[in-house]
Amino acid sequence: MSKEMKAADFVGQAFARAGQARVVGTEELHIWGGQFSENSALAFLDAWQDALGRQMTWRMVEEVSDFYVQQVGPGDSTLPCEPFQLERLRLFGEDGDLEIRRDMADFHWRFIGEAAKTWPALDGETFPYQDFWKTPWPSPPVFREVEQSYYQWRLQDDRVTNTWSHGTGLPVEGVVLRQKHYLDNGRVAFVRYVGFMEEKHG
Repeated sequence: MSKEMKAADFVGQAFARAGQARVVGTEELHIWGGQFSENSALAFLDAWQDALGRQMTWRMVEEVSDFYVQQVGPGDSTLPCEPFQLERLRLFGEDGDLEIRRDMADFHWRFIGEAAKTWPALDGETFPYQDFWKTPWPSPPVFREVEQSYYQWRLQDDRVTNTWSHGTGLPVEGVVLRQKHYLDNGRVAFVRYVGFMEEKHG
């Protein structure tokens, strides 16, 4: 089989899979976003404390000079370090994904989560935010939800190691990051992290 035919088969399979995927819209999915100042970081994350360890059991942290992943529980603080050290923070699990990234003295955030679950009732005055579905669309978007899994490291590949996951209990090889991609007419509009798992064979 030629390379062109293999590529065509791959694309065809991807479109077929997307066509059979779950259809999601405003009734199934929350998509929120906004920003807050560095001084408000602790107060903002406190609002999400109840979901940590219950609905979002993983924490991916990028500090000024460090990067690591942690498995978290209800007793853990949502803020893993001093705000001035934080560059990016991602809290995620089966039900939702909260992503935070620094922009100078401010942080931008985006949340994607199952609408059927309980999430913080954010104070729109203290933390103004936008609801994606309330954008004045000509017609509301409808997404196809496709699950994907990507290798984080393989034992035989010396370029990528699992040293950043120390203490999580993840195996030393065959680890994948599970994601959900939301496709708009075949294009990826949003990516939601779900969790880590060991590769399944067979």
